[in-house]
Amino acid sequence: MLYAAAQIILRIWLRLFIGWRVEGRENVIPEGPVVIVSNHRHWADPLCLGAAFRRPIHYMSKKELFAKPLAGAILRKVGAVPVDRESGGNVNMLKTMMSLLRNNEVIGVFPEGTRSLGSGLKPFKDGAFVIAERAGAFLQPVALENTERFLHPFRREKLVVRILPPISMQDAEKGRKERVSAGLDASWQAIFAALTERKNS
Repeated sequence: MLYAAAQIILRIWLRLFIGWRVEGRENVIPEGPVVIVSNHRHWADPLCLGAAFRRPIHYMSKKELFAKPLAGAILRKVGAVPVDRESGGNVNMLKTMMSLLRNNEVIGVFPEGTRSLGSGLKPFKDGAFVIAERAGAFLQPVALENTERFLHPFRREKLVVRILPPISMQDAEKGRKERVSAGLDASWQAIFAALTERKNS
């Protein structure tokens, strides 16, 4: 309920005050386990993705953000999952991601591991791709542009969420490591191409 309400508010804000465009809606995977992989430009990136997709997206967040009762309750309602980074954080995060995907949920990941400045794209870390392969999930690459405009209304450049064609990691002719590597490479190349195409247009 809270997630749906937040989506409505975000869409109104983005449409009326920021000026945004969602491209590639025909590429959205409507059901089953999905890992959304995106470039990371701004702290508002998860909000922009949440507004662009109908299905709730789960993100892994450090447990400290859940310390305050009100904030913790809101974060849980909008799909965030607490992860203890100091006590086996990576293991706990991967287990949580696997559990969500086995329940046909959608998780959002920024595989660069940190925000990229400018229009560049850093190398991807492979953790999310390992989990996606094991869970039999599709990858949904997304290219985000101008999300730093989230709190700056009435600018000329539009904020763009570009949803790219899904990628399957279930090639029976490849081994597990090959499938992970192929999924990572295909996702990086798709997002890089989308960002480069827009930059050169």
